Amino acid sequence: MTMEILNDFNIEIVNESPIYKVVYTLDNYSGTCVYTETPPQSKLQSGNIYLLTHSDMGDVIEYIHKKTPLSSEKFSEVQMGIREHSLNQLQEFVITNSNNVFSPPQYNPVVIR
Repeated sequence: MTMEILNDFNIEIVNESPIYKVVYTLDNYSGTCVYTETPPQSKLQSGNIYLLTHSDMGDVIEYIHKKTPLSSEKFSEVQMGIREHSLNQLQEFVITNSNNVFSPPQYNPVVIR
């Protein structure tokens, strides 16, 4: 299921560093995904990690269900789609509002002979 329907919502990112809230609103429907920012756990990871710590998206799921009725199988897809969508919104916000330039992790090549 495509999650383009989430673009119907007004989306706001609330920065309460290290807590970030992705807030969805549309008429009487609203929902929030809360992420906690943590530093990388190893040298192989670049950039901070954003952990979903709370999600209250019942109204948003209700809106989606009214637009396109959901079976239990589709309900699981919607839940995962919301998580992916909210994380993408947060990552775009962080990149747009960061003075840091993203760079992929640097690896030292290993030559095996």
